[in-house]
Amino acid sequence: MRYVNGLIIGLLLGGILGFAGGYNHGRNAPIFSNPFEKRDLGSRLERATENILDEARRQIHDATR
Repeated sequence: MRYVNGLIIGLLLGGILGFAGGYNHGRNAPIFSNPFEKRDLGSRLERATENILDEARRQIHDATR
């Protein structure tokens, strides 16, 4: 019975931590940050724009070698 209780508690804790980590990973947020924190649209667009510009800069650099 003790084994079953430990297994159930382990599955619950693992599920909760796995959900929070997976949710943050999908949002490109740090794994241990608050998964329910509100993120404003401006910061998401700024990060996406920086990624696009960096990728374009890298592509242009590679093309002009």
